[in-house]
Amino acid sequence: MPSGKRTTTGGIIALLGIGTLVAITVMASRAGAKKLRGAIDEILYYHTGLTNWGQLQPDTEVPLGTPVHFAPLWINKSNQPIVGHIDLTITDPSGISYLPEAIAQQDKEAQPGNGYYVQFAPFSPQRLGPHQLKVELSSEGQALDKKMMSFTVVP
Repeated sequence: MPSGKRTTTGGIIALLGIGTLVAITVMASRAGAKKLRGAIDEILYYHTGLTNWGQLQPDTEVPLGTPVHFAPLWINKSNQPIVGHIDLTITDPSGISYLPEAIAQQDKEAQPGNGYYVQFAPFSPQRLGPHQLKVELSSEGQALDKKMMSFTVVP
């Protein structure tokens, strides 16, 4: 058996063919994958009593029962246009999570270096104390960035 390539007719050659095909397929899918990058730049909030939107900070206080709007800004850090998707989760002090619906600028395509403020439906806090806000950016099913912030609900 010269070079060990044939023990039976076509047996090893067929296996080598399949192995080669798999390797070529894997390399082609890796080469075709887009390098997507994006970042959550800031999170704005607004509620009755404010004159303008403010930037959410760890010491931000929100009045109990007052509807609050959140609008995270995402920026395309890729070299090609991408469609950004923001998921927002608010967790109150008792551990209950809320998932407000995006009402503006969700799933928009942005050119490199640009982005959108994605505005969410208002959330009316019903419990006093610290609330956690989790914002996640994705595109084409790839997680790109996550930011955690907190705010405090006061009487």
